[in-house]
Amino acid sequence: MKKRSFTTAAVIAVIAAGWYFKPAAIDTVILDRSAQPEVVQEMQQFQQIRLNSQGRAIDNLSGKSLQQMQDGSSQIQAPEIKSSQGWLIQADIAQIEPSSDEFTLSGNVVMSSTKDFGSALKTEQLRYLQQQQRAQTDKEVTISGDQYRLAGQGMRIDLEAGTMQLLANTRGRYEISGNPVADDSTQPTSRRP
Repeated sequence: MKKRSFTTAAVIAVIAAGWYFKPAAIDTVILDRSAQPEVVQEMQQFQQIRLNSQGRAIDNLSGKSLQQMQDGSSQIQAPEIKSSQGWLIQADIAQIEPSSDEFTLSGNVVMSSTKDFGSALKTEQLRYLQQQQRAQTDKEVTISGDQYRLAGQGMRIDLEAGTMQLLANTRGRYEISGNPVADDSTQPTSRRP
């Protein structure tokens, strides 16, 4: 009797918590297409230049295509953001939420500086706050140049000030000799006596 009341109590607790288990016999899934926003406008090979109050370019946004959705969000294929501070940010895709200046760039995100002798930052996702000229991620980040390579988990960048902070598990390597640093040089190595 106690075993049955425990099982009943466990099922009630799971249902009350919002979990629902479907029978295993159901093997087809019907997607609710109404939950996906509909494309209402699309532009190919677009470019947008944002100006400050004096009419000077702050940044230049371009991409392969721009889709504006019915819910007000936008999606950019192959976005490129060029800032007046000398930064270039590229990715596979960018998502922009309605009434927002925040971009979420995803897939092969590369950020490079034209002022920093060819250094490049790579990650899988980056949030770009356009008005504040800041970028951040909680994903793995690698920053490399001709003689150095840094890696870490998470990062915050102030593009205007030119400062960058790696947040956790930071590793680095610097080659004094001028020899290029290998891609795997920041990986932990084991040494045998």
